[in-house]
Amino acid sequence: MRNEEKLGSPIEPSSRSRNNPPPPTNNILSFPTPTEFVELPSGGLYYLKEHRLHGVDKIEIKMMTAKEEDILLNESYLRQGVAIDKLLQSVIVDKTIRLGDLLIGDKNALLFATRISGLGPEYRVKLSCAICNASDEENFDLACLGHKVISPDEEIAKTENGTFMITLPTTKLQIEFKILDGNAEKSLDETVKKRKKYKMPEDKLLYMMEMMVVSINGVDNRSQIKLCLEKIPASDCRYLRKSYEQVSPDVELGFDHTCSSCGVTQEVTLPLTADFFWSK
Repeated sequence: MRNEEKLGSPIEPSSRSRNNPPPPTNNILSFPTPTEFVELPSGGLYYLKEHRLHGVDKIEIKMMTAKEEDILLNESYLRQGVAIDKLLQSVIVDKTIRLGDLLIGDKNALLFATRISGLGPEYRVKLSCAICNASDEENFDLACLGHKVISPDEEIAKTENGTFMITLPTTKLQIEFKILDGNAEKSLDETVKKRKKYKMPEDKLLYMMEMMVVSINGVDNRSQIKLCLEKIPASDCRYLRKSYEQVSPDVELGFDHTCSSCGVTQEVTLPLTADFFWSK
């Protein structure tokens, strides 16, 4: 007796079975997107109480993918100078966080973490000696970067609003200032570019101070603040900017470099060139 007769007539697969095979058991989209938490240099301490990031010391980002690489190669973004901002906004997991609301130092921390996840920690830089002008190439490990140590003078007082108070040494004016965020940085860059385009004085330092200063002797009128800053001595301006640098949280980009030609060791700032993300 044939096997068919023993087991019954062979079962023909239905047309539905032939056209719609069962789904594969291994779903290639089931794996989670790798993420990491980036510690913010501000620790969330320099945002106003009503700010979305007040008290937030970490932000979760996802690792770079081909989608983010396409952002870096987008010609329109490159022409507008917004490729990096588009990239960082794309990798932030919590989409309620807007990049422009981040303090500049916190934004820098996300920048370095994203670069490490996408291209690795090795960053080859060219350095020029300030003494003999010789050039050196150095492989820098971005993973070694830490946060800037905040060590303000006793004359700088932090307020409950997350701002700072100082007294200018020459004019004795009471200055209240804040740490700038990404929106202020963008506005400053756009203002300087526009003035440069029309061959006007760029006045970058003055505009930066205008954005920093919240009030002078308790007066918060923007027009009066602008006029006052235009009149204060350069020594007071330098004191204001120095005070700002002392309390501004950021990634520490300074390191010691020894020139291979003259042997002099100097502290230099890590240069961020086109190779930072568009590495060859």
